[in-house]
Amino acid sequence: MKISFLNRKRYWKIVLPAAAILLASAPLVAQTDEEGGEASAEKHALITVGGQYVDVELTNSFERAILRVSGPEGYALTRVVSAQEGRFITADLLMDAEYARQAQAEEPSPWLTLPDGVYYYEVSFEDSIRASHSQSGSFRVRAGAVEVMNSNSAITHPSFRKIRRLANALFDSLVPTAQADTFDNFVTIANPSGTGLTRLNLTDQAGATITAGSWRVVNNVSDNNRFEIRQGASSNRLVILQGGNVGIGTNAPQSMLHVARTGGFQLRLEGSGNITRMDSFGTGGFRIAQAEPGQSLVDQFTIARDAPANSFGIGADGAVSLGTLAASGGITAGGNVTVNGNLIRLTGTSTFPEIQVQQDGAAAVGIATDSAGRLRFRAPSGSTRMTIEPVEGNVGIGTVAPEAPLHVRRSNGSAQILVEEASNANVDLFTLKSGGATLFRMLPNNGARSWEFRTTAGGTQFAIASPNVPGIEFRLSAGGNAQFQGNVTANGVLLTSSRESKTDFYPLDVSDVLERLSRLEISQWRYKHEPEDVVHIGPIAEEFHEVFGLSNGTHLNLIDTNGITFAAIQALNEQNKRLTEENSSLTARLERLEQALKL
Repeated sequence: MKISFLNRKRYWKIVLPAAAILLASAPLVAQTDEEGGEASAEKHALITVGGQYVDVELTNSFERAILRVSGPEGYALTRVVSAQEGRFITADLLMDAEYARQAQAEEPSPWLTLPDGVYYYEVSFEDSIRASHSQSGSFRVRAGAVEVMNSNSAITHPSFRKIRRLANALFDSLVPTAQADTFDNFVTIANPSGTGLTRLNLTDQAGATITAGSWRVVNNVSDNNRFEIRQGASSNRLVILQGGNVGIGTNAPQSMLHVARTGGFQLRLEGSGNITRMDSFGTGGFRIAQAEPGQSLVDQFTIARDAPANSFGIGADGAVSLGTLAASGGITAGGNVTVNGNLIRLTGTSTFPEIQVQQDGAAAVGIATDSAGRLRFRAPSGSTRMTIEPVEGNVGIGTVAPEAPLHVRRSNGSAQILVEEASNANVDLFTLKSGGATLFRMLPNNGARSWEFRTTAGGTQFAIASPNVPGIEFRLSAGGNAQFQGNVTANGVLLTSSRESKTDFYPLDVSDVLERLSRLEISQWRYKHEPEDVVHIGPIAEEFHEVFGLSNGTHLNLIDTNGITFAAIQALNEQNKRLTEENSSLTARLERLEQALKL
């Protein structure tokens, strides 16, 4: 095998023991300066890996520092700290890690134990004045316990001149017959044996033994111009075919990038602490999760493993289809749509941004908004059937300008409200409730006299009134008393007078009632609100109450007046009876006297 590095201006060859080159290569890359001189690696932080944590003490100036830890089975941890938050980063390897995304699990879950294997950490420092720099290291977990492997190594970026010098020494030492050349900043490795196969073995043990921790770079495998990176004896980690297809975890990539893994895979994109991660599981599920600096990953897009065909699509015009390929408009769903969030927003430049609901073969009805922010429910003809205005929330049915919380309007004589209970249950079909007086009003369109049905503030009276005139035309108290502003006309008035409804009976001196009645003034008068030609005859309530002690001094109770009348009639009847008897006696005496005179 011939390995050549050729430079235009000069040619050199360095031969060193292979073991020395392998031991010296890593620190040589980490600690040489850009111009080839030797310098000590600057440590910007003190990093401690404990039993279940990573502790970072930042020793140099910085604006923001980011700690990243990666490990087996998709383990990942990210912590971000700014200079204002302090100079320490402490991360719990279990509690602060991103949730585990197992192949069979529907949702991510916290890590219960650390999976065994090698973990790599890196602390990156960002500073607007100084160049960005970082430190990295690794540790191993065995049976859940942390074993530190390497830490606190500062990472710089060596120039190609350093790599060239190191490669010359390395290849000449590994292969004594090799010749290392560079040409125009290209490194060329060739196999002069004629087999067409070129290999580069990186192993963790001396000799030619290939272990599980070894890595091999192989070119022109089986003469089909394929490139492989292998781990161990035959496990291909990366394959590049002659046609350009790249395979990760597969020997036969069928696409430009083909990733195959039994338990699924993850793709992580990160910049300035912002993370986007795509997960694909062996069961077929797929997720996209994102996180801002210092925050936990949150699922943003998910496709379940049993999602049907055409679950999601975007057409050439930007139309989105869900469950169908026949996308028309912005979003088309071929099935039910469920929104678990708190907001659905439609924006558009048309007069009415609208949601339409349509049964197959029928005209569509719509829900739209207008320039005034009103929500409109529109008929297939485009006319508005119901409106909700945005300020007070007034609802208009048959009007786009509701003047009340509920405004129903028709212009064809069909305006009405129907509340129906189909069962035989006793229910409240209409309720009015207010902290003050409660009323409903009847008002004609011509603005003529209106009527109100109302209660008083305490709810002790029900009243019927017309706001156009003073006073209340009708009152009904909670005790059942009724009061009318005007006359009452009826075919009959029935007054309760059953003995069963009465108590406290006492004998009455009807002669006294008659005597009092004779003292009661009976006059002619009219009510103040009545026309002047109206005449009434009767007592005054105040005098009636003063003479008899009945009624309330303001009103006359017909039961009382009727009772007084009945008692007076009885008294008059008794007087008439006595007078009749006296007349009969006097007539008899007169007849006897006349008989005596005739004799």
